[in-house]
Amino acid sequence: MTEGTILCLALVHLTVGDVEEKAIAAIEVEGGCHVGFAQRHLVKHAATYDGAIGRVAEVLSKDSTSVTKRQLHYKNMGVLLLLWRVLHQMRN
Repeated sequence: MTEGTILCLALVHLTVGDVEEKAIAAIEVEGGCHVGFAQRHLVKHAATYDGAIGRVAEVLSKDSTSVTKRQLHYKNMGVLLLLWRVLHQMRN
């Protein structure tokens, strides 16, 4: 994942064990590849994020010179934690 990549967020339903859960998946627009999930607490705002398209402004890395950014990278286990600039909100 690199800065400038365009991603789309989509509400998905996952089965974990025998329990169905909702999640917000991040999908790369050009390749159609699923690249990760938004943080779990954002699911309650799914109506806002479902269909949102954004450009990756920054990727948090373990190699960052910022202590805070490195801590966030490790705290979220490398899961897609990006700064978003929403470009468009699709409505059905």
